[in-house]
Amino acid sequence: VFTIAQCSAAIIANSDSMVADSACMSVDIMTYGFNLCAERRKKHSTRKQFLLLEFIPPVISASILLAVTVYTLTSALDTLINHPFVLPGDEANVNIMLFFSAINIALDMLNVGCFAR
Repeated sequence: VFTIAQCSAAIIANSDSMVADSACMSVDIMTYGFNLCAERRKKHSTRKQFLLLEFIPPVISASILLAVTVYTLTSALDTLINHPFVLPGDEANVNIMLFFSAINIALDMLNVGCFAR
């Protein structure tokens, strides 16, 4: 739910960095789900299936995250080089970005508090 809200806000805020962060969050969610399924299947799998379940999720996750990072970096560099001046109405909404950044920090602190024991 939070990822969908952040992605929607990123589009409204016209923020490429928030869109990229939302994409990375989506990849993380899919990876967690895949890992959960893999952990449940490990008990009933052969050695080869076990190794594939251990290997495939991180490779897929890392590959997609790398692709999102390269795309975002390339897009940002293109913007800086070819469009150095921001046109009126084309700038990102800083208030929305700061709001979601604050929520992300609060959620990270909550996660640390819950799992650091």
